[in-house]
Amino acid sequence: MKKLFLYVMVFIFVFLFMAKGWCAEAPIISPPVLSGTQKQMSNYFYKLGIGLSHNAEALSTLDLKSDEARKIIAAIYENNSFIANCALINADGIIVANEPSKFKDSEGKDISAQAHFIKVRTEKKPVLSNMFMAVEGFKAIAIHYPIISVSKGFCGSISMLVKQDALFNEMVSPLTAGLPLALVLLQTDGAILYSNSPEFAGDNFFENKESNKILNIEELSGKIKKNPAGEDVALLNADGAGAEAASKLKKKMYWLTIGLFDTKWHLVMFSAESSAGEVADDKTLASVEVKLRPAMKSFADNDSLKKAMKNKDYSSVIDILREFYRNNDYMYCIQWIDKNAIGRGGWPLERSLGDYDFTKGKTSRDTIFVDTLLRKKCAEFKLLLIEGGTAKFYLYPVMNGDELAGCVYAMLRLSK
Repeated sequence: MKKLFLYVMVFIFVFLFMAKGWCAEAPIISPPVLSGTQKQMSNYFYKLGIGLSHNAEALSTLDLKSDEARKIIAAIYENNSFIANCALINADGIIVANEPSKFKDSEGKDISAQAHFIKVRTEKKPVLSNMFMAVEGFKAIAIHYPIISVSKGFCGSISMLVKQDALFNEMVSPLTAGLPLALVLLQTDGAILYSNSPEFAGDNFFENKESNKILNIEELSGKIKKNPAGEDVALLNADGAGAEAASKLKKKMYWLTIGLFDTKWHLVMFSAESSAGEVADDKTLASVEVKLRPAMKSFADNDSLKKAMKNKDYSSVIDILREFYRNNDYMYCIQWIDKNAIGRGGWPLERSLGDYDFTKGKTSRDTIFVDTLLRKKCAEFKLLLIEGGTAKFYLYPVMNGDELAGCVYAMLRLSK
């Protein structure tokens, strides 16, 4: 009977995550980073939910004030680096145990009036709160998991106060490391839960404060609130020089609305915005390739480039790439990968990777680059761009005699 009950609780948790939860509310051809982040969140919370299901089942047979119960929440705290503290709340909304010990003073406090506890007690299903001021004295989001006994019914909940920066950094940073983009996670009221770029950090994304560097923030905010998914262009005033300067600082913005239970969040991505290298049709592409292929072959055999790559002289390689780009302005960008399959950079900088490890296999496309590098052969292929749209890639190995120094690759953008 207990096992059956546990399976039911696990099913409820999984159903709410997968069927109602971490998914886009409207179909959109989103950049791989957005869809990958969405999937990562789903998987992460799914695994967390399975663990909490087992913990709640064990707690349902214990006195929540017992040492055994305290050991369970202490283990939850120790095993999850993003948790500020883990508490046991009884059926009346009283904190009866709280770990780690520095939060013991909060034991005995009444949180029965908090909306997320009312909801978990009423619906007897897991609840994720929006950001709030915890009784412990800091802003957090809370996850409540119900503790339900077959004989007694609702006994209380496991409450985890989550440090959202730590949580989302743990989930998202491995996916975005080395990529030329910014990801921001917002509540529906615009409160920023997470940003991997200080450029978009702040208290509220939607508020048009002096510190907000997005000049058209009111227009964009309205679109995000109205449409569950979409794309637009953000005008940035990054240097404080006003609208004229900002007209040169454009970023493409994509967003999805994702949610868990009844809590919804906006996942917003910013990447470089440019029409450079736009190719209208196959005929134009063919005429450009006639120039590009011999140019890339000659470039990969450039002695200065070989020397700079062999010596790991980053600044010299970037200077050489920049000069090549300027002489071939039909390209979207030119980048280089070292012999260890690390994307070291390129030109323009805002469209280029930085210390991106292709061997990690963060996306299925990464294996194409690794395999091409290992074969030491030229290769051409079309792929979705990390930042959205499609491009054709032209990879050329850079050889020092028989030794591989790395490779260079050019990109022609086919669509935005």
